[in-house]
Amino acid sequence: MNEHPIIINRLSLTGELCYQSTTLLTYQIDYPQMKSVRYAQTVPSINQFYQTEATEFEKYCRLELYPDALNQFHYSLEHALTVIPYEAMVTYKVTYNANGIVSLYFDRYLFTGGAHGTTKRYSDTWDLKTGRRLKLKDFYPEGTDCKARLLAEIALQISRAPDQFFEDYHKLLQESFNTADFYMTDEGIVIYFQQYDIAPYSSGIPQFLIPFGQKHS
Repeated sequence: MNEHPIIINRLSLTGELCYQSTTLLTYQIDYPQMKSVRYAQTVPSINQFYQTEATEFEKYCRLELYPDALNQFHYSLEHALTVIPYEAMVTYKVTYNANGIVSLYFDRYLFTGGAHGTTKRYSDTWDLKTGRRLKLKDFYPEGTDCKARLLAEIALQISRAPDQFFEDYHKLLQESFNTADFYMTDEGIVIYFQQYDIAPYSSGIPQFLIPFGQKHS
């Protein structure tokens, strides 16, 4: 029987760090907090995990990014350059929330000068019954070489628009594939790669839907 989604609230840590009335760093860190009577035994530890992740990144912003931004501020003044503030942002998207499973991904964006910022994606898929993170292999029969099957399907999808990817994408797929880089949707499993792994910056974060009907074919 299908279960209803659980409640997931969005909380944020925000800050603006200045020096001599000049903003040097702004940050916004979004993180989820779940509510569920059915899964009251497991949800608190998941919530604590995300709260800790958020506070640790806030510490990084204040104790590492801000001093770096301050050094850049002094350098800019000495060389008559425009002072450009640093920016840090963490956003997330829930991609599946039903039947005791929650899947979501986070995009962590950093801008520290230069032509553009960088985004790092990471994701979690939780079994709320056990409080355990699901792994990619959990979606396949035991003993299945899921990596080979997934890379073959991804290569096929890339071949339909190869101009968006590096020419040696076959080799890069093998080198960059990370079994942790996936999330779940209603339609299937989405495998993603980080910026520059298999494609130029202009292609964003490449992601590939593997429909549930194809997982075992």
